Amino acid sequence: MSKHHRFKFSTLEELRAGIQSLGLDIPTETDVSVLTQAVEFSGRRVDNRFAVHPMEGFEADPQGKPGPLAFRRYKRYAAGGSTLIWCEATAVVPEGRSNPGQFYINADNVDSYARLVEETRQAARDAFGHEIVMILQLTHSGRYSKPDGTPSPIIAHHSPILDPTHQLPPDYPLVTDDYLDALQDKFVDAAGLAAKAGFDGVDVKSCHRYLVSELHASFTRDGKYGGCFENRTRMLRETLAKIKQSVPSVFITTRLNAFDAISYPYGFGVDEEDHLTPDLTEPIQLIGILKDMGVPILNLSIGNPYFNPHVGRPYDFPIKGMEAPEEDPLAGIARFLGVTQAVQQAYPDLPVIGAGYSWLRNFMPNVAAAVVKRGGATLIGQGRGAFAYPDAVKDILETGAMDPAKCCVSCSACTQIMRDGGKTGCVVRDSDVYGPQYRLARRFALDRLMEEAERCRDCHHATCVCGCPARVDIPAFIKHFADGDFQTSYNILKQGNVLPEMCGVICPANEQCQGKCLETIFCEHPIPIQDIQLVVARTARLKGLTELDVPPEASGRKVAVVGGGPAGLACAIKLLEAGHGVTIVERGDRLGGTPDTTIPDERYGDSEAEVDAILAPAFAAHRVDVRFGKEFGSEVTLGELQDEFDAVFLGLGLTTGSSLGYAEGVVDALAFLHEAKGGKSNVYSG
Repeated sequence: MSKHHRFKFSTLEELRAGIQSLGLDIPTETDVSVLTQAVEFSGRRVDNRFAVHPMEGFEADPQGKPGPLAFRRYKRYAAGGSTLIWCEATAVVPEGRSNPGQFYINADNVDSYARLVEETRQAARDAFGHEIVMILQLTHSGRYSKPDGTPSPIIAHHSPILDPTHQLPPDYPLVTDDYLDALQDKFVDAAGLAAKAGFDGVDVKSCHRYLVSELHASFTRDGKYGGCFENRTRMLRETLAKIKQSVPSVFITTRLNAFDAISYPYGFGVDEEDHLTPDLTEPIQLIGILKDMGVPILNLSIGNPYFNPHVGRPYDFPIKGMEAPEEDPLAGIARFLGVTQAVQQAYPDLPVIGAGYSWLRNFMPNVAAAVVKRGGATLIGQGRGAFAYPDAVKDILETGAMDPAKCCVSCSACTQIMRDGGKTGCVVRDSDVYGPQYRLARRFALDRLMEEAERCRDCHHATCVCGCPARVDIPAFIKHFADGDFQTSYNILKQGNVLPEMCGVICPANEQCQGKCLETIFCEHPIPIQDIQLVVARTARLKGLTELDVPPEASGRKVAVVGGGPAGLACAIKLLEAGHGVTIVERGDRLGGTPDTTIPDERYGDSEAEVDAILAPAFAAHRVDVRFGKEFGSEVTLGELQDEFDAVFLGLGLTTGSSLGYAEGVVDALAFLHEAKGGKSNVYSG
C-alpha cells in the first residue's frame, strides 16, 4: 500500500483510477439522487439520507449551558438541509466533561437546551418547511476527562498503549463498580432532561475510548464490568434499558465503536493477531442485542481521534504530535466503509449511519450514493465536513453536487483547537469566527509554549529581569516550565509576585520583561514570557499548587488590611505566611480591587478563582477574615482599627475622581469602567 498523501483528485475519473490502482473496494456513482430519499425509523421521518455527526464545539459556559456559537452552528446545520442532527457529546456529570466548554445538561440549564432545540427546528422550518429529528449524545469522557482544563482521567482499565499518552502510572486507580452503578442513573437523569428539552432521542456515547467505549475493551478488568462479553457490555446495555423504561418519550440509540484499531486485549472489535484488522464478531453480537432492545438507528464509528484518527478519517496535514500514517488515505476510507457495510448487511432493517467521507471532499456524494445503493449504509454522516460546509446538503439537493471551494480540506485545525481547549469549528471555511479561536488556542497551547521556552538563553543578569518591576527570576521560572516542573516554576513566580495569574493577564509585558528580551533584538520574536507565566499560574491553580503555606502555629499578632486590591492582598498573603492573623476590610463585595472591578471582561474576567485558591488554607485555619461593605473613613476609622489590631496596613488603591470637581456630565474613567464591567454602561449613553 502506498504511503500517505494529500488529496489530489480533480475529477471523479481520477478518483476512480486511484481507487482501482490500489485494489480497494470503494464504490462510486454518478447519480446521487438516492441521497435525497426519505428514511423512516421509530415513528420519525427524515427527508434525506444525511446526518450531522456529534462534533463538539466546546462553546458552553462553566455550568454547561450552550453558548451563542452553539446556537449559530446548529441553526446553520438545519438551514443547510440536514434533517437528522446528532447533537454533540453532553456530559451527564461534571467530572465527566472533556473540556470546561463541553455541554453538560442539568436541571439548572435545561431551558437553554430547550431553546436550542426549538430554534434549530425553526431554522429548518424557515428554510425548507420540514421537521427534523434531533438526538442528544450523552457521555462520560472517562480517560479524556478535563473538567477544569487539566487532565483528570477516569479509566476503566490500564492500557500499555494509551496510559503512556496520559502519563498514568501502573497504580493509577480504576473507576469502581459502585461508581459505574451510580453513573447509570446519571445517564437516566440526563435522558429525562433531554426529553424535557424536546430531543427525539438520546445516545449513550460508546465510541472513541470514552468511558462506556473503554469498558467494551476491558478484557483485563476484574468485577462485574470487565472480563467476559456480558460484563464488558453491561454498562451500555443496562443504561439503555433503564432509559427506555424511565423515559419512554425519547428513543434510545448509541454511537458505537465497532473497531478500535488498538491491540488486543486493549481494543474492541480487533483481530487478536493484527490490531489493524477488524474482528466484528463481538460488535455485531452487541448490535443484535441492542436492536432487540429497541434501538431503532445506529451511528457507527471506528478508531480513536486522540490516538489513531487516520484509521477511518484521513487528513492532509498531520495533527500536532502525530506522524502521518504509513498508508494511503483511501485505505482508511475503505476500511471504514467495509466495517459499516458488514454491520448494515448483518442487520438490513436497522438503519446504520456511515461516516469517514470528509477527505473525499466534493466526491463525497458520489461514494455515499454508491454505498447506499449497494446496502453498505442507510444514512450518511458528516462531522468535520459539516463544520466546514453546513449547507452541503442544500447544495446537493439543489444541484446534485458539492462546491469544492466550500469543502473540508482535512487540515485537522478543528481537531487542534479541540486539543488546545478552544472553541471548535472550521478554521478555513469559517475563518472570521474560528481563525481567531485557533490562534488564541495555539497561543496558550502547552506544546507550543514549551517549544518557545526552549529558546530562552538563560541570560546572566538577564535583561528581561531588569525590565520586570517585581524582579522575578524569569529565566529560572521558564527553565522549570520547560522541564514540566510547574510547582517550582510557580514558586519562583510567586516569590516576586503573589498574584502571578492576575499579572499574567494585565501586565504590560511588551513594555517591560518581554520587551527587554534579547530575542526581541535578534529576531523581533521574544520569548512569550507573559503567556508562559499565565499558563504556569493557571495550571498550578488547577493542580492545587497555589495554596499559601500557613504556619501550624499562629504568631498571636492580628493585622488589619484596608483594601482588598492587589496591594492589600499581597500584604495579607505575606502576613499570613508569617503566621499572623489578618482581617481584610473592603468597601466592595469582593476581593481583587481595580483589576477585578474595572478591567473589561475581554481582557480580564475576575480575580475570584486565583484569590480563593491562594487563601483557602488561611480560611480553613481561621487565620483570615474579610469584612465586606466597610467604607474606610466613614464606616470604620483608623482609630478603631488601631484599637482592635496590632497593626494596620492601608492599601486604598486608586480612587474615582468624583471629588475632583469634574464638569457636569463628565464621568470619571474608573467609575465608568466599573459600571461598564457591571453591565451598566448604558447609563452614560447620550
